[in-house]
Amino acid sequence: MLRLGLVTETFAPDINGVSHTLQHLVKGLLHQGWHLDLVRPKPRQSYLRALDPSGRLCDWHAKGIGLPGYQDLQLGLGLPTDLRRHWSLHPPHVLYIATEGPLGFAALKYAQSQGIPVVSGFHTNFQLYTEHYGRLASYLHKPTLAYLRWFHNATHTTLVPNQQQALELGAQGLDNVHCLYRGVDTQRFNPQRRCQDLRRQWQANSETLVVTCVGRLAAEKNLDQVIETFQLIKAQHPDARLVLTGDGPLHSHLMRKTQDIILPGTRTGIDLARHYASCDLFLFPSTTETFGNVILEAMASGLPVLSYDYAGAQLLIEQGVSGYKVPLKDQTAFNQAALELAAQPVLRTALATGACKRIQAFSWDTIVQNFIQYLMQARAQGVSCHEHTLDHSLS
Repeated sequence: MLRLGLVTETFAPDINGVSHTLQHLVKGLLHQGWHLDLVRPKPRQSYLRALDPSGRLCDWHAKGIGLPGYQDLQLGLGLPTDLRRHWSLHPPHVLYIATEGPLGFAALKYAQSQGIPVVSGFHTNFQLYTEHYGRLASYLHKPTLAYLRWFHNATHTTLVPNQQQALELGAQGLDNVHCLYRGVDTQRFNPQRRCQDLRRQWQANSETLVVTCVGRLAAEKNLDQVIETFQLIKAQHPDARLVLTGDGPLHSHLMRKTQDIILPGTRTGIDLARHYASCDLFLFPSTTETFGNVILEAMASGLPVLSYDYAGAQLLIEQGVSGYKVPLKDQTAFNQAALELAAQPVLRTALATGACKRIQAFSWDTIVQNFIQYLMQARAQGVSCHEHTLDHSLS
């Protein structure tokens, strides 16, 4: 039976897009009969039994350190010794490295030394995050991009969640970049989860406009744009409410910034689905996403989505049919579109219907099959971990 080594610095119970995607891929691979070695920093807690009733998933824990500003996340500090012994006896047929931190680097070097083919995932635009953390961080943009280029070019294939990003990374010197889209569980996320009791907790009746955004409360999510846009909406709709579901380093800052924001914290499962479906308009102004899983979840929940025209929104939203999108970083257009949607409940209803129809094409079963094809191609073509030097990437 085929064995995959999956190396990542985030997985369940972490709540983020990378962890969410990997959990679905793991479930799908186990269903297809694969054996998996999951390699990650030691988690706070684990519920892998729910993922793997078959016993074909081995969970290996690397030493880790907390990530500044994101204490719930850890950087792995190298492959565990017992894993190396295990792989010397039962080597994986292929590695999938989902994160490019120290743990991913150690896994890549091990694969190169052992002739194990590698597929990598470009899940996070770290090179863009540097723009949101001050002047000192901005100086890291070029070396960060150089490292990412070296890392991914040392693998057989790099998987990204949208075609636009594949083209952009190709132009920046990354080779063999291919698309692996994201999916959504429509059994969990759907309009029937709307909850009037929850709306009453938000002091919203059936006529109140409830605006929302879901995700990590962090600088790279461009939440200042959400607040600015909502203040414009509230000037025309004084009873409107804003719900920001999630947690992160900006939580305390947002509590101090305005009393108009409802901050329910992190929600999961059916509870999260209710928080989506009980709102009326989803604002997504992030400019650093590789996809934006929350767009899928919002659309499946029957929400009209307003986003910039890139990443997942570029693929998912048909303008005026299944949502609204405006040119990237055009804040004026974003605000104008939000005001238009806020003022037209009939339009919002039509967009919600279109969103639910559009989302039916994004099944996790199909995405898992595509993922397996990329793994099998890497295995069939043999060793593909070409030695590169960082100096060459910097040139």
